[in-house]
Amino acid sequence: MADNKDYGLVAIKAYNLIIKDNKKPRNAWKYASKKVFCNSESSQNKSCPMCSFLGSCSEGILIGVDKSEYTTSVYNKKYAIDALTLIKKDKAKYTNYTSKELWEVLTKNYSKKIRHNSQMDVVLALVKNGLINWELV
Repeated sequence: MADNKDYGLVAIKAYNLIIKDNKKPRNAWKYASKKVFCNSESSQNKSCPMCSFLGSCSEGILIGVDKSEYTTSVYNKKYAIDALTLIKKDKAKYTNYTSKELWEVLTKNYSKKIRHNSQMDVVLALVKNGLINWELV
């Protein structure tokens, strides 16, 4: 079984492939996920963390990544952007949260309970590695 933090590693590897090898975000994610999860096709194909990453790319908030439509996901993109907006308010506080703690804060006022599915692992990895253009959040 995959460690959820591994999706943060996939996000960093994918970002580096976009920047250094000029890969398209979706292709970069697929390549990176195969490297990190070489023994688990289900982990490679998990859509929630991928769509959170692609949603962040779509908004152009990752440094050096052009704004474009990289995903049709509505919810996972929204979760990533909402989390970044929350983190921007108090980076010192929220970057010390675990992904599950951040998820709980983010979703506490939602009308229905939504299960964390590695979206915040991606967000926190991008934040902690300094890859967010905060002026665009």
